[in-house]
Amino acid sequence: MGRHHCGGAAGRPALFLRRGLFLFVAVVLSFCLNAGGVRAEAVDGSFDSEGRPGPWGQLEISYIQISPPMDIVPELRVIPRGRIWHFPEWDKEKLAEFLAGSPLPENVREVFIDKIEADEATGGVQITPTREEIIGLSTESRRYIYNVLSHYKINKAHDKAHRYASASLDEWMRGISLSGSSRSALEKLVYRNGNTLFLADVPILMESIKSGEEQRAVLRALGREKTMLIRLRVDEDSDIDALTRYWGEGDRASRVYPLLQSVKERPGEREVDIVHLLPKFVRERVYTYPDIYEFASEEATPQDCHWTSLNFFNPDVDDSYGNPQKVKECIESEYEKIESNDLRLGDLLLYLEGSHLIHSAVYIASDIVFTKNGTNYSSPWMFMYMSDMEQYYAQNEPLKVLHLRPKAQMLARRSAARRAGGGIATN
Repeated sequence: MGRHHCGGAAGRPALFLRRGLFLFVAVVLSFCLNAGGVRAEAVDGSFDSEGRPGPWGQLEISYIQISPPMDIVPELRVIPRGRIWHFPEWDKEKLAEFLAGSPLPENVREVFIDKIEADEATGGVQITPTREEIIGLSTESRRYIYNVLSHYKINKAHDKAHRYASASLDEWMRGISLSGSSRSALEKLVYRNGNTLFLADVPILMESIKSGEEQRAVLRALGREKTMLIRLRVDEDSDIDALTRYWGEGDRASRVYPLLQSVKERPGEREVDIVHLLPKFVRERVYTYPDIYEFASEEATPQDCHWTSLNFFNPDVDDSYGNPQKVKECIESEYEKIESNDLRLGDLLLYLEGSHLIHSAVYIASDIVFTKNGTNYSSPWMFMYMSDMEQYYAQNEPLKVLHLRPKAQMLARRSAARRAGGGIATN
């Protein structure tokens, strides 16, 4: 299956809601989950939208920002050092050709080409730019170079670059009071892939911020992830049987039907958070972070995107999915390829860079997936749009996306079609 990149922003089943998870909600909320639990802030109405209608019904979406508590997640307090750019298995000619095709100014290209030297640790080559040279990179040049550096885990700052699924720096830094010099430094160091912002040069940014309090505020903001609250709107015309067929995937129709029917029968507003309609594995984890105390040992199972995706329907967690070979065997034996226009709840999306599997996620509805971006303690389980996910992991070349469905789900649908006398469903 190739390397498991599955790396998220700075680096996320124990529920950290109980331990001070700060939740910046994109609508006005006035509730608290447990003492000191969820903190809410109002933001503008552009954070609310309606999902694309489909067999899942009509969805209402409210964007939120979630951040890990810094006193519990040490990764956000450890800033990767070093300014060496490693190009493992490259030679001088290949790197020089790469730089020659870059958007760097000609004089800067020549400086960097002159700095190419052997890298004994990786068997490739490396460049050691100065602080001023890094700061002076244009957004286009930074993206061009850093997207390649992020391929290699030895470049920790680039492989685990902080990222935020929006093109708005103001949105990422919402609520943070930045000095003019700090804001200027941040704007120079941030780069974009599509509508996703990235920041790899945290040490340089921190050197530019003189206030310790401001440094802590910025670090915490960098750990934010953009996700969403999703509600299913039900009205008197809603087809509860059809909604049950969709949301009851995984042999769970008897679990979701009573709730959907009761929502339809109630007076007034009829909405239900889709979390209540999802499998146990998702209900227990979405919007939360891994328990650093429970999973801190080296023997702990990596809870990455693949572990998350393959456990989606499991009532009991299968930790063997932390093993790359088991992941490969499961996907090859238990899933079948489907068309992208036929996605349903529980379908598996694989993101590949060439032949290398770098990420996976599970389809929910309306182009939204359930995902965990990396093994880090500061990576939460959350919902994202497919388009944001592709940019989250985007490199200089578009990623290939495969769409798969569990064979068990396909067999169940075919069996149901036979019983209904409607023939055999094709997938």
